[in-house]
Amino acid sequence: MTAQSFDEVVAVHLRRAFLCTRHAALEMRETGGHIVHVISASGLSGGCGQGNYAAAKEGMIGLMRTAVLELSKYVIGNNALWPIAETDMTRVVFERARAAAAEGGATAPRSVDMGFGKPAELAQGLVWLLSNAAQHFDGQIMTFNGRKTAIWAHPSECHVTFHDAPSTAEALDEHYRAIEPSPIYRPPMVRPR
Repeated sequence: MTAQSFDEVVAVHLRRAFLCTRHAALEMRETGGHIVHVISASGLSGGCGQGNYAAAKEGMIGLMRTAVLELSKYVIGNNALWPIAETDMTRVVFERARAAAAEGGATAPRSVDMGFGKPAELAQGLVWLLSNAAQHFDGQIMTFNGRKTAIWAHPSECHVTFHDAPSTAEALDEHYRAIEPSPIYRPPMVRPR
């Protein structure tokens, strides 16, 4: 990936999200409102060959969380939606699934069986997030495909320990030896190492 390619994708997704958020916040300052940041699985779990896109979408999550802190005094809610839909962008997923099925002599899975919804089905999640019924949501990341919905957990510290003196590398090794790393989300097509 070239630096230019990285910069272009970050400009399209992250910079424009910032500009739209700033403009919307200025317009909503007196009346309140709600901003929904449309993110991607790439921002939550990374994406092979998509460092630029993943960084931009993760950056949008940081932008949303900062907007929650800065805009709540104006009663402007901020949430993120990870839409899981059949689109031109996700077509490659279905093409790969069809090719793998054909290679193995199996029937290709339907998009719905792979967890993807139609854009019109998915729109219901966006409609709900922008409705008065969702006013108690702020700073949340919602996954929606028309059939499945979920809220992603906000990052928090785990295994917190305090010591009277600064820790050495050896002390950290002893401390973390028995601790399992926190699980990370891996898309189904990515194998763990």
